[in-house]
Amino acid sequence: MFRLHPGQCFDSLPNGIGGVHAVPCARPHDAEIYGDFRVAGRSWPGAAALGEQARRGCQSRLGGYLNPQLDTTGLAESYAYPNEGAWAAGAHSVICEIRNTQGKLTGSVRASGT
Repeated sequence: MFRLHPGQCFDSLPNGIGGVHAVPCARPHDAEIYGDFRVAGRSWPGAAALGEQARRGCQSRLGGYLNPQLDTTGLAESYAYPNEGAWAAGAHSVICEIRNTQGKLTGSVRASGT
């Protein structure tokens, strides 16, 4: 999951997000990555603090990514961040994703030029 980048679409795996890979956005897919960022700091901030940083960081990136003509009814944002073990192994990035709560997305939700 943490190898994906903004603009890439993916399908979820039955056992979670680990190991997902990009699929073409033109075909039905589960989610699209709209942002990613590295969390500052060397020591584990704790799940609650990291979750709050992820929420704020992703929300600040969503408006600039979404196509303004897109009907956002049924879309939900979410994010993935490293657990303590992944953090200790050097993974300090957050991935921001958008999903359709009514099924699969088809096509990109990205604004042209972003």
